[in-house]
Amino acid sequence: MEKLKQVNLIPKEVLRKPFLRRLFLIYKKNTYLRNFSVFFLIVAAASITLLSIKFSLKEDLEKTVYAAKEAKLKLARFQSQLLRIEKIKLELIREDSSQNQELELLFSTKAMSRKYFELLTVMAELVPQDLWINRCSLFEDKIQISGSTLDNQLITQFMDKLDDSGFFNNSRFTSSEKQERDSHIIYNFQIYTDPLWRVE
Repeated sequence: MEKLKQVNLIPKEVLRKPFLRRLFLIYKKNTYLRNFSVFFLIVAAASITLLSIKFSLKEDLEKTVYAAKEAKLKLARFQSQLLRIEKIKLELIREDSSQNQELELLFSTKAMSRKYFELLTVMAELVPQDLWINRCSLFEDKIQISGSTLDNQLITQFMDKLDDSGFFNNSRFTSSEKQERDSHIIYNFQIYTDPLWRVE
């Protein structure tokens, strides 16, 4: 019986070369292996790109949803604060209306030759917007004014207007108090001013 002879199909020059060089030569000569590796690399790159895009979109969506919730909460808080401010303003307007009615009653009265009604009329014209006079007490040589405002700088403006009017002088603070109502600060104040009497 004839003995089978082993035949090595790999060229001897290939076997003599380093292992990596041999793999490269085998890869270079095998068209199927090259095509498969290129296809595999394309699929892997596409999969990685799609996964990256998916995670990026998911993260952006979560951020957008969170930002929308925060914006909705801020809007709700702003609307609530606006309603509280409007409520306070309406209350102060009602108080102002009541005080105006009392002033109108005083306008019809005179004390000797001293024209109280003229002083009160001028004072009403000098009151800044968003400042309300709650009480006005008339004395022989001074006038006491009590009021409220949401901005304490308006008090100083009011006193400056009084002194510049030519009807009042030496306006000064006697007291100031902060009061919190519905999460807003209201400044209650009391000032004195000296009337410059005008004789008929």
